[in-house]
Amino acid sequence: VWSSLSQTGAGDNYALALNSQSQALYVNQVISALKDQKTFPAVAAILLDHLKDIQSAAGLQDLENGNSFGGYLAREIQLFISQPAEYTLPTRTSMPPGSPIGCDSAF
Repeated sequence: VWSSLSQTGAGDNYALALNSQSQALYVNQVISALKDQKTFPAVAAILLDHLKDIQSAAGLQDLENGNSFGGYLAREIQLFISQPAEYTLPTRTSMPPGSPIGCDSAF
C-alpha cells in the first residue's frame, strides 16, 4: 500500500501534493487503530511492524528524493512509537455546508 502512495511522475507537483496527503491520512489511520483499545493485540502487533516499515520507507524517500514530507512522517511515527499514550492525532476539519463543487451537476 505504501509504495502505491509514493508513486509520482517527475515534476508532477499536483500528484506529489495528493500523495503526501494520502500518506499522512494512511499513517494517521494506522496510528488511530493502534491507539484504539479495542484493536486485537495480534492486529496491533502487525500494524506496529507495518508502521515501522513505513517509517523506514518515508525516511528513505526523504533522503533519496529530497521529499521533506517523508522526513516529517518518519518523525511523527517516531514520536508515536516513543510516547504512544501522549501522542495526539491531528484533528480533521469538517466540510463546510453545501454540496462540494461539481456535485450539483447532472451528467
